[in-house]
Amino acid sequence: MNILLTITILSFTLFGYAQSDFESFNFNSLYVEFGGNAAAYSINFDKTFTNNSKHNLGIRIGCGYFPVHFIFIPILVNYYYGKENHILEIGGGIVTGYVIVQPSVSIGYRFKPKKRNIFFKAAFTPIRLPVMDSSPITIPWVCVSIGYLFKNQI
Repeated sequence: MNILLTITILSFTLFGYAQSDFESFNFNSLYVEFGGNAAAYSINFDKTFTNNSKHNLGIRIGCGYFPVHFIFIPILVNYYYGKENHILEIGGGIVTGYVIVQPSVSIGYRFKPKKRNIFFKAAFTPIRLPVMDSSPITIPWVCVSIGYLFKNQI
């Protein structure tokens, strides 16, 4: 939880802008993720809150399902670095489900073909699994995603 709080405070400190500096648009994305923070697969919604040329911040929320009847909800704050079609994505937050709340991180690459609203993503997303009568274990995990970007005028 301290990691999420630190990321949030740093994001507002490093990328805080006066109201007049914001442009009147942001982007949203809806995508399917295979693997990733929700373990098996999930449907996610991203919303960016800044529209800087290279540095952007956003939040992600999703709903995932694991084959042993668990539903997971990843909630992450993301930092995006890059322009146009090559973007580095770094995120931190939590994944909650049934009776667990686990910290979650993600570092990955997004590719958006020019003049198209689709994107592809690949990321390293280690997951923590609870173990009966023991401390949780961390497993190296990855994801691949495909999604759609759409822009909203505020």
